[in-house]
Amino acid sequence: MTKTILLIALIAALAFVSCGTPSIKGSGNVTTEERTIDYVSKVDITGNFSVEINCGETNTLKIEAEDNILPLIETKVEDEKITIRELEKLTNLREIKIILSIHTLVELETNGKSNIIAKNINSDELDVSMDGEGEIQLEGKVDDLNISMDGEGKILAKDLQSKNAYVIVYGDGKSEIYARKSLKAKVKGEGVIDYYGDPEDLAIDVAKGGAVNKK
Repeated sequence: MTKTILLIALIAALAFVSCGTPSIKGSGNVTTEERTIDYVSKVDITGNFSVEINCGETNTLKIEAEDNILPLIETKVEDEKITIRELEKLTNLREIKIILSIHTLVELETNGKSNIIAKNINSDELDVSMDGEGEIQLEGKVDDLNISMDGEGKILAKDLQSKNAYVIVYGDGKSEIYARKSLKAKVKGEGVIDYYGDPEDLAIDVAKGGAVNKK
């Protein structure tokens, strides 16, 4: 009897918490907002956005979203890193588009379900970290590429010409990589790494269920 009462109380408490944090719906009125930003070379994105990063350009930021949603998208810059995230739980929205133009990209982090494309990358080193179900496309060239991903997302970087690449995949994610000189590829779950190019130095470490494939 006591266990039954406790179970009912727990269910009621969870229902109360759920009702206490309602999601916010979009108005349907889409508008574009430009925001002033300082120098940026690092990007950290949390949420569900469609993001275009254009490298080799003057720093600018444009956000296209419903007018009542724009104030709920936080963008702040600190130590050359721009952080973009949702301040509230959002639902039934039109696509939120973010266009970010920066001079160079050396670090990209994402958490959530965002689809991101970064174009015209030209860096000595690029660190990419993904946690979630989103997708990242990378285009350009870099000397050293470091990728770490966890979840069911995709990092498609075969169009990013790298000399040296280090890639580690946890979970069920997929990564496509181009490496010219060296490649260190690790799969710690059931993920997949497809690599392009003919790296002279090749080190592969794959757990049961995972795969590293030459393309």
